[in-house]
Amino acid sequence: MYTMGKRLRFSWLFLFVFAIILFCPGCEEEEKILDQFTGERIGLVLNIPEYSDAFYYQAQLETALINYIDRNYDLEVVNPRLFLKRKPQWEGQLPEFCRDELGLDYLLTIDLESVVINEPNPRMDLRAQSFKFKLITTCSLSLAYTFENLNTGGILYYGQSNGSSRKENEVKVGESGVRFDIEGPNYYDLIENAMFHALYRTGLL
Repeated sequence: MYTMGKRLRFSWLFLFVFAIILFCPGCEEEEKILDQFTGERIGLVLNIPEYSDAFYYQAQLETALINYIDRNYDLEVVNPRLFLKRKPQWEGQLPEFCRDELGLDYLLTIDLESVVINEPNPRMDLRAQSFKFKLITTCSLSLAYTFENLNTGGILYYGQSNGSSRKENEVKVGESGVRFDIEGPNYYDLIENAMFHALYRTGLL
């Protein structure tokens, strides 16, 4: 009986391992949209309304996104705004400028909307031998993007998503003493993290 039970368990284990091997190819990480354009040159523009809390950081966010794509994808990413400043005659004709002047084939346009940074929200946890005080700052935003073929004028991909981020500062008092983990909220980091969170959810990155 013991031998039979042992063989039965072995059989189930074998089937389990076989199932993992069989279905493993289907468990591979899903290909991202940008993975399909390896070796291409694309333009990237990040638009933020002037009234938004994030408008002040537009150039930094644009650079962070371009650097991320450069590091993680085999693509040449160009910020057409840097060149457009020298060619004022192309003002209002960004797609045409990217195609005819810069020789790009694709244009990725990302719009950040509804950026909300909530001021620190205090939370307390009082126990018999310890006291914990937290300040939590959060950021939320919505994002939309279009990926355009400049040679045909057609939009290949588009989508939208929401993103969020948070920063915790903490003071903890216990038997081991007092521990401070406090620094002012970095609004840029909050917005950047929320932006990338939204982009990951679109399947673009």
